[in-house]
Amino acid sequence: MTIREVAERAGVSVATVSAVINENKYVSDELRSRVLQAIRDLDYRPNRWAKSLATGKGYTIAYVVPDITNPIFSQITKGIQEVANGQNYSVILCSTNFDSPTLQRYVDWILEMRVDGVVFTGSHHQQSLDEMIRIVKAGIPLAAAMAPGSAEFVDRILINDQEAACQAVTILQNQGCHAVAFLGVSESTTSLKRLRGYQEAVTVYSPELTAFGADFTWQDGYTAMQAILSRGCLFDGVFAGSDLMALGAAAALREHSRRIPDDIQLMGFDNTYAHLADSPFQSMAIPAFDIGKTAADVVFWRMNDRQRPPTTTTLQARLVGPAAASRKGEFQQQ
Repeated sequence: MTIREVAERAGVSVATVSAVINENKYVSDELRSRVLQAIRDLDYRPNRWAKSLATGKGYTIAYVVPDITNPIFSQITKGIQEVANGQNYSVILCSTNFDSPTLQRYVDWILEMRVDGVVFTGSHHQQSLDEMIRIVKAGIPLAAAMAPGSAEFVDRILINDQEAACQAVTILQNQGCHAVAFLGVSESTTSLKRLRGYQEAVTVYSPELTAFGADFTWQDGYTAMQAILSRGCLFDGVFAGSDLMALGAAAALREHSRRIPDDIQLMGFDNTYAHLADSPFQSMAIPAFDIGKTAADVVFWRMNDRQRPPTTTTLQARLVGPAAASRKGEFQQQ
């Protein structure tokens, strides 16, 4: 089936059919109706690649994501898709699995193909910044969802990490916790912001109550919690940098016969796995779907206004999960 056959059936020129398909010229309602009816009658499918060559658009948005199995990134993807579908764009998912060569290959592909825009969620490592710079230098609109703090050169969609961390620790203290431990990630600007919020909330900051892993994983949470426990520190609350870290911390605490929430109150961050724990804990929920929608909106805005300065949009985390009972009485070594 060709565009010429559609034109013959509708009784119009090939140029008119092309104008209707590409929506790049005025066509009267009567002619547009005839063309669309002919397309339906013949079940015509326009050649997307040919349309891309003619218009200079690929009608695709790429989402670069480190781990598609993480529920946060799945929800961000849904938000991107909702906006893209409304614009008749497709979303190409580029899941790197935290692998540097894979990330580089995906960016190579993005630069080679007719990708109109990119939403980028990277790790806290330097390579993420380097690859974003490559995309921006190629003139491709890019919005960084939950970007590293040093990515001021692109449109960013962030979470109020420092404020939310301060709120989380304050909540634990208001529920009766006298000493709250902090589990974070080294070399992560996101974790650094949460550490600052933690330091802002605690009455007295003790480095012995802080420990760091290489990433926001179960194993890192377990190892960091073991490090604090090995120091013999006195604490009755834990604020972890992610729900996975909180789950790892919970496993370490169980090995030391610490009960949640009776002995230790636990707070996660992102609300992905808290409800699945043997002893459900509280978490600061990230509005992941809204992050995706906002990032996609920003990409389309950038397509139409490439000269405006980079923008930063900050969304708010909120507390979810079972309310912990307030503690009373003396704080004693467990």
